[in-house]
Amino acid sequence: MQTHPVQPLAYDTGSYLWGRDLSHLRTLAICHFVWGGLSMLFSSIFIIHIVLGALMVSGALPTGRGQPPPPPAMGWFFIAMGGCVVLFGWTVGVLVIYSGVCLRARKHWVFSIVMAGISCLSVPLGTLLGVFTLIVLNRESVKALYGRYNPPMMPPAAVFSRQDPPKPE
Repeated sequence: MQTHPVQPLAYDTGSYLWGRDLSHLRTLAICHFVWGGLSMLFSSIFIIHIVLGALMVSGALPTGRGQPPPPPAMGWFFIAMGGCVVLFGWTVGVLVIYSGVCLRARKHWVFSIVMAGISCLSVPLGTLLGVFTLIVLNRESVKALYGRYNPPMMPPAAVFSRQDPPKPE
């Protein structure tokens, strides 16, 4: 009785892997859209600081009886800090949303890996999203979907055949 070694299946024949990976990438893309939107929304809260700073600079901020208005430098400080936080939050939110677009299109694998690492800094939801994204993107089957995985070369068919190759005449 002759036994043959089990040959690994090509990725194309494992449709269950394809379906699983595509489903996970779709779910991650949706989660990136939601997280990016939430990041932008929460960073927009600091617009209040920009408005307060503008009121301080213009002198329109109401004060108590006999109280001097706050110095304009304090207003500029509020405007600068609020503007930086809003700009940073919106930038990260847009980049996370773009990472979701890349996940859906299965492009820019490295960018999605970097954004997953940056998302890990936002505890706890960003950490969950970042860790799950890293886990999914580092699967060999997902790398194959991105075209980043090169399976080992198969030896030529002549190596497996029992016949000798034809001799040139």
